[in-house]
Amino acid sequence: MNNIIGITGAGPIWHDVMEYVSNLYNYPPDDFNKPSDVHASAVSAYTGLAPHPGEPTVTDWFIDGTQPTIQGTFTKPSPCNGDNCKPPHCKKHCDVPPTN
Repeated sequence: MNNIIGITGAGPIWHDVMEYVSNLYNYPPDDFNKPSDVHASAVSAYTGLAPHPGEPTVTDWFIDGTQPTIQGTFTKPSPCNGDNCKPPHCKKHCDVPPTN
């Protein structure tokens, strides 16, 4: 099981076990009711902290009062050119001539 992540390895096994136990004890699946004190909030896609304006975000769930209130360090990636086209400066592929 090399190079297997949870969604493709453990996820299907967990699903099958839960489905088996649910059927065994005649306990049908039920809709999950979100607690009233849990809300979605946008956080930085890079740090998980409060986002800076223009920073990419993702949505995460928080108990009221636990949302991040401080911003992390965010540096906008610069465009690739021949001088900075190596990680970590550039995350996309650049055509750079080989050096001898």
